[in-house]
This record gives sequence, C-alpha cells and structure tokens, in this order.
Amino acid sequence: MTRAALVGGAALVTLVPVGRLLSAAAGDGASARPPPRPPAASADALESSAHDLSVTRTVKAAVTPTLKSPLEESALGRSLHWGRDPSTHKSWTPQSLKAAAVKDPQLATALRDMLRGAKVGLGTKLVAYPTVHTEGTLPGAPSRAQANSAGHQLDLLYKLAVASRFGAPELQQSAGAKAAQALTLWAKTYKPTGNPIDELRFINVFQAADLAAPYLSKGQAKTVQAWTRKFISKGDSFDLIGSEKYNNWNVWRLAVRGVAAEALGDKAEVLKTRKLLDAETKIDIRRDGSTYDFHERDAFHYHLYSLLAYEQLLLLAPQTISPSVRASVEKAVEFIKPYYLGKKSHVEFKHTRVGFDRARAQAGDSEYAPHRWDPADANKELRLANALFPKVRVWTGKAGNSPTDFRTVFNETLQER
Repeated sequence: MTRAALVGGAALVTLVPVGRLLSAAAGDGASARPPPRPPAASADALESSAHDLSVTRTVKAAVTPTLKSPLEESALGRSLHWGRDPSTHKSWTPQSLKAAAVKDPQLATALRDMLRGAKVGLGTKLVAYPTVHTEGTLPGAPSRAQANSAGHQLDLLYKLAVASRFGAPELQQSAGAKAAQALTLWAKTYKPTGNPIDELRFINVFQAADLAAPYLSKGQAKTVQAWTRKFISKGDSFDLIGSEKYNNWNVWRLAVRGVAAEALGDKAEVLKTRKLLDAETKIDIRRDGSTYDFHERDAFHYHLYSLLAYEQLLLLAPQTISPSVRASVEKAVEFIKPYYLGKKSHVEFKHTRVGFDRARAQAGDSEYAPHRWDPADANKELRLANALFPKVRVWTGKAGNSPTDFRTVFNETLQER
C-alpha cells in the first residue's frame, strides 16, 4: 500500500574547529560487508589501514592505546541495553570490547572498517532531510534518491558515534563532536511521521545517540531527547490500515517505539510497549512459529523482516519483551530450521495476497518475483538469534561464519553468552 509523503530539501551544516565546538558545548546550558575471518587484529591495530601480519603480531599484546581516553573504561551507553562481557559479567566498555576483538577477527575487521569510515567522514559535509520516504514506492521513484542520500548520512552518523568511543583519543574527540552536530542537525530538520517502514532506520540513530551521549551538551541532549519522543507520539497516532495492524508494519512500529522509550529511560512508555507487544504476538506469531507476514506474503523475506524487528527489541530494549513474547520469537526462529537445513524448500511470493508485491516484480524488482528461497538470506537474523537464543546454535552454526554488516557483528558480540 502506498502512502504519500512530501519530499523536502536538505539541511546542511559546516563544521567548526573541534576545540571551538567543545568550548561552546561546555558553556551551553541548554552496510558494506566485512571480509570473512581475516587475521585477528589488536585493539591498537583497529584504526590502522595496514594488514601486515608482522605489525599485528607486534601489537597483539596491547589492549588499550598508549594515550587512554577517560571514556575508555566507562559503559558503552547510558540508557539502551548493551549486554555484558561474558568473561567478567560486567557491562561492556570500549576497553573490554577491544580486548574481545583481539580474539575475534571478524569483530576486529568490522571495528577497523568503521573507524576508517569515520576518519573519511570527518571531511564530509553533514546533510539532513525533513522527510525520508521509500515505503510503497517503486524503483526509480524520486523520493528514493533522497532516501539513499539520507541512508549514507545516517550510516556516517553511526560510524562517527562508534569512533567517538573506540577510536584513538584524538579521533574520539573529533568524531564525537561531529556526531553531536549530526544528531542535533537531524533532530532539528527531520520531522517524524510515524510511518514505521520509513522510520525503522532511526533505530540505529537512537543507538548512535546513546553511544555519543558524552559528547552532547545539555542543550543538544535536550533537543535530541525531545525529537526522539516524537517518534513515539507520531507512531501512536499513525493510522495503520487493515492487516498493517498485525503484520510487519505494527511490529516495526513497536520496535521503533520500544527502542525510543528505552533510549529516553521512560519506564512508563517501556511498560506500555511491553503490553502492546504482548497483544501483537498473539496475532502475529502462530503456534508453529510462522508469522502473519509469512502467510500474507507467502515469503520468508517478510517473516525475517518481522523477526529482525523483534530481535532489535531483544537486543537494545529487552525490558519491552515479556517471557511469553520471547518464547514466541524463539518459535519464529525455530520455524526457519527445516528450510534452512534444506529439509524443506519454499517458493517466495508465489501466493502473495499483496498486490504491491506483484507490482514491484513487474517493475523489474526480482526480489518480489516468485523464486526459490535461499537459506543464506536468513544469515543476518540467525546470527542475532545465536546470541539471543543459545539453544538454536546447534543448527544455525554456519550463520555465525557468514559475512555481514558491522552492526550485526557488533550487536551479536555484545549479547553473546
């Protein structure tokens, strides 16, 4: 179903020198895939562009930089759930996660790539848009070009937030300052609509804001918090139609709502989300673990799409998930098992009841044309499931070796137990 959205112009910001920005702040009252399993890198080597194994071996014993930031040993975030280091059972810190990266080549490579991206991004002009709209549009729609540009800017924001905590001290300061500017620019420019399909991308922004929180002045933090709260109120007032009340639309609406509430530390809104999720899963996830979307769209594509929304809540805002909802989500993971292991096969979208799927196929988007489902398409969701549901690891093991985006590797590591 297509919903109209206005496409506005972009807002731009030019960086001021970091020292001047931090001085002003002090007085303010107010998806590229990393290569699979390369040689392990030390924490000191994470920012290096060198791949020389001799360099890696030389610095492997070092866990922290020679010059250590005061944030090095502080918790990653202030509100969202960031998991615990299984070796110490204490909250993850930049220092402890760098130490984990020494033993995890994929995490080390992912961190190194993110820090490189942040360094490059320091010279990139920040841009924000009043609207970001792709839902219900076909390839070539004018709004998609702007959405793609917005996506690059939001990815940069995430990289800057990561660098503000994991980079060398000088990179932390410059990346943190620019992340704070980017967050404030988006908060002053983008107008939340409540459309969950358009706004699910902002879950990553809430996570970035939690990482970069130490770099926000009081005024900036107040602006970002007020903006974050609008995602909740706009989502609550958004008019879901027909099956949207039960399918991935509502699941993602609750995912955006739940992570925003957790980011704000709003216990009342967290509890409200928990109750709404209890009601949603009773309709969405059947006894066999299949989702409403699997039957409506006849596609694992959308089963996984809904599953990812639940996983975001379990990872970042677990207080929104009751034991019964957690059990239902685990069933949704188990539903994939016979298909993932090749004991069953499925033809995607063959019997979809949604006309827009056929329209996209006719417009040349082969993803929505009938085709045999590839189990590798579930690797991202199953990697996260490995961290959340230890019992499924006996059959999802190969998913953990699959290349994927940084955020998946990052979140998987944080939650592993």
